[in-house]
Order: sequence, then structure tokens, then C-alpha cells
Amino acid sequence: MLRNRARLLASFVLTLAFALPLSLSFAPHAQGQSAQELYQQGDKFYDAGEHEKAIPLFTQAAEQGLAEAQHSMGWMYDEGLGVEQSFPKAAEWYRKAAEQGYAKSQNVLGLFYHRGKGVEKDQEKALKWQTLAAEQGHAAAQVNVGILYHNKEYYAKASDWYRKAAEQEYPSGQYHLGFAYLRGKGVEEDNAKALEWFLKAGEQGHSPAQYKLGQMYQYGWGTKKNRPRAYAWYRIGAQAGGSLAEKDGKTIRKKMGRKKIEKAEQIIRELEQIIGDNKSKKNP
Repeated sequence: MLRNRARLLASFVLTLAFALPLSLSFAPHAQGQSAQELYQQGDKFYDAGEHEKAIPLFTQAAEQGLAEAQHSMGWMYDEGLGVEQSFPKAAEWYRKAAEQGYAKSQNVLGLFYHRGKGVEKDQEKALKWQTLAAEQGHAAAQVNVGILYHNKEYYAKASDWYRKAAEQEYPSGQYHLGFAYLRGKGVEEDNAKALEWFLKAGEQGHSPAQYKLGQMYQYGWGTKKNRPRAYAWYRIGAQAGGSLAEKDGKTIRKKMGRKKIEKAEQIIRELEQIIGDNKSKKNP
């Protein structure tokens, strides 16, 4: 009996000796890894679409105070990736990163307050957080601050923020600045400058700007009327998902002869090349 127990004990110890390293190989991370290392491992799982495997690594990195990981946790809860979707939890994680000065999180937290998403709606807090991000040069936040000031009818401040984003070649900033010039909101009305900024945005693939360019050329705002070019921009805007551009493009085409349609098709090819080249520059 004792001999049998000894054999069983030896067998158990041997099994444990082999099993222990195997179980350790499946541990979320090795001891002593930095927050950045944990985050990078999690990011690989995220890129591979294995969100549930990314979560524990992001969490550990976030709990060590890595702002980028905290932002990623906010995003995971925001989108319900690897976790049950929860806007309040998303807001908590975004806040942790925002309080460390992480501009992306400051901008998103501002949007949460603007929309009342996961937090109580509060436009002053929205402006506070987005301004903090905008002051760090975050272009999307600069546009958002501009919109918040526009909603308060502080048009000059709004256009100033749009310009900051536009000068970073951010399409939404260029579009909103163009609209400010078109309407004379915060700047002196100037259709030629409006056209200039709409072109910058449109040539980067910004669909609302492309629609406005169709109107500018159709009605001669800031330029001579040019029906083929108007149709070309409407077509380009429609391809990017603009329903109004598609509708107005069909309307204007009915008023064009064969030669003008051929000219418009040539312009479309040229514009598609320009837009494609600009996208390649951004994503080499």
C-alpha cells in the first residue's frame, strides 16, 4: 500500500513538473514586462482581430498608467470589441488618459459630453476637454472647438479654430473654413477664398466639400459658371457617398450635350488621379 502511494505521489509530482511550464506558457504576459511592452503585445492581437486576447494586455498596461492603453480600453468599451459595450466604462477610461494630457482622449471625452454619451450632456465640459486637445494641435479637436463656438454664435473664434486645422491640411477644417468664407461667418464674405478652401478639402476626398464645389461651379460662386466641372465634382462627391451630389449631378447632366459630358468625364479622370495621389501621400 505504501509503495503504491509512493508511486502515485511520484506520478503526481512528475505530471505537475511537466504541466507547470505548459500552463505558464499560456499566461497573459511574463513577469516584469513594461506597460509599453504589454500594450504592444495587445496591439498585435487587436490588429489580428483577436480582441478578446488584446483586452487583458491592454488592461494591465492601462492599470500601470499608460495613457495610450487607457485610450484603447476606452475605444474597446466604446465599440464593444472583446468586451460588452459600455459607454460609461468607455468614458471612465478616456477620462484617465485625458487627465494625463492625452489629446486623443481629451477630444473623445469632449465629444461624449457634447452628445451626452456615457456621461451627462454638458457643453461647457465638452468645450473644456476639446480645447485642451486643440491647444496641443489635435486637428479634429480644433474643428470641434470651432463648431462649439459656432453654435454659441462666436463666429470669429470658430473661424480661428477652423483655420488652425485647415493649415494642418485637415480636410474638415478646410471645409468649415471655406463655409465660413461662403457665409461671411467670423470672416469677411469671400467666395473666391471659399472656393480655394473647398478645393483643398475636395482634392483630399472630403465628400461635403466636393458637393459644395459642384454648387460653386454650377452657380458661379467665386468663379465662372462651368457646367462640366460642376458635374464632375457632383459625380466625385456621389462616388464618396454624397446623396445630394448624386441627385444634383443627375439633374445637371440632363442639361448637358455630348461634348460637355465628354469634357466632364475627362475632368473626372483628372480629379480621381489628384485625389488618389493625395491619399497615397498620406498613406505611403
